[in-house]
Amino acid sequence: MVYPYRAGVIGGALGGLAMIVVAGLYGLLSGAGLWLPVNLIGATLVRSLQGLSLAQLGQFNLEALIVGLVLHTFLALMLGLIFAALLPTLPGSPVFWSIVIGPLLWTIVSVMIL
Repeated sequence: MVYPYRAGVIGGALGGLAMIVVAGLYGLLSGAGLWLPVNLIGATLVRSLQGLSLAQLGQFNLEALIVGLVLHTFLALMLGLIFAALLPTLPGSPVFWSIVIGPLLWTIVSVMIL
């Protein structure tokens, strides 16, 4: 079975949207603030954010929002595309591999980028 790459991109986009919800909840429940996760992603490229305290990273920053959303979107779409390319080579159920390979790909690519 060959899956269309479009399905991978759509899956990556939906996974990226789900991660926004999870990250936002983490920021709120941790008490660090809703903007902490996106500011941390943005801080990978915006050097002025790298020296800020946790309290400062919990506050809204437009530059971090733009950079963080661009990075997050690119990563989610590329992971979906990679998964769609890998899926035909894997035996068994796509659902099983999405549970196993999805988080593994996310971890590997995130570590490579950082």
